Amino acid sequence: MLDGLAWRQAHGLTHDDMHAELIDDVRRRLLPLEPEAVSLVRLAAVWGRSLPVEDAARLLGDLPTARVLHAARQAADNGLLTSGEPGVDFAHALVRDAVYADINLAVREALHRACGRYLLHTRAAALAAAPHFRAVAASGDEEVIDALVRAAADSAATMPDQAAELAQEAFSLMPADHARWLAIGEQVVALLVRVQREGAVLSIAGKLIAGTKDNGTSARLQVQACRALWAAGACHEIERRVDATLRLDGVA
Repeated sequence: MLDGLAWRQAHGLTHDDMHAELIDDVRRRLLPLEPEAVSLVRLAAVWGRSLPVEDAARLLGDLPTARVLHAARQAADNGLLTSGEPGVDFAHALVRDAVYADINLAVREALHRACGRYLLHTRAAALAAAPHFRAVAASGDEEVIDALVRAAADSAATMPDQAAELAQEAFSLMPADHARWLAIGEQVVALLVRVQREGAVLSIAGKLIAGTKDNGTSARLQVQACRALWAAGACHEIERRVDATLRLDGVA
């Protein structure tokens, strides 16, 4: 397959032509494989990096390791995968892309969700699961939103830019009429304060304050907004917000 790819590049085929030919080639190479080998190839494409045999076995329904290794050898013999100490992988990213593109959308989304859930339960940090949940993100999907918030929290101390991006994406996926909109919004605002994204804090906190009639919630959000304003040196605005908040019923 790699020889064919080199030939295509040498003869000046466009990227689209190469991609279409690669997908056809992938389909031909998948046809003679046993079902477990086909499933392994597709799982490896969705996984997105070298797939450890132990993880593959779990994700393929707790297959015995020997059967996963047999499937990997079969796929390698057909030019689709390579296998080594770290796990199974593709010899070239374009081969992975071709396999991925040929997976039925519903199957692909199910595999991403399965990978995301597995990583959430088997890894210390949720960040590894985030790309899989982002791949299936849809408005109101609480599982995706919760995973992104968790990944943002896990990465806040070491990767603040990544954390801010994940937190804001999570909030953007939560409809304003959803029962958890305020709760998720408060979590996101707290995370954004933590990673010092003052503009995003004020923007989201403002939307949440405008969308709630609960004075306690409004007061908590104003506290977070004031933390952002303190970092920005906006002392007069802090005083104004504190005075207004203290005049709310039930806030002391």
